[in-house]
Amino acid sequence: MSSIDDLYHDALLAELDSPRHQGPLQDFTARNQEYSASCGDLIEVWLKLDEGQDPKIEDIGWRGNGCAISQASMSLLSDRVMGQTKSEVLELGSRDLEKLIGVKKISPGRIKCLMIGLTAIQSAFTKKES
Repeated sequence: MSSIDDLYHDALLAELDSPRHQGPLQDFTARNQEYSASCGDLIEVWLKLDEGQDPKIEDIGWRGNGCAISQASMSLLSDRVMGQTKSEVLELGSRDLEKLIGVKKISPGRIKCLMIGLTAIQSAFTKKES
């Protein structure tokens, strides 16, 4: 298990200072919001998707409130999924996010924090705007 020092290493904290793709998109084709009642984390995402059979993320915006893990992982994830297709994004899981934020193994109590952004993005594909 990672110690608290490992969990909040300098790179993770730096991500919180300058989050990537933060803010809503005005021109979006899919949107979703996820809330964790257990910890209070909230992530809202907006996706601009192309018209392909396996839609590709052309742009992403997000906003949220919560712990350092949920906010930093969403920031890094928003950069990672740019240009990826729906099928590529649906294949991502907790191990991919642990690698992305630079933590070898996150504690079971923090998995929801880590996953909330990915869950929001993955669910947005099923909530395309009409």
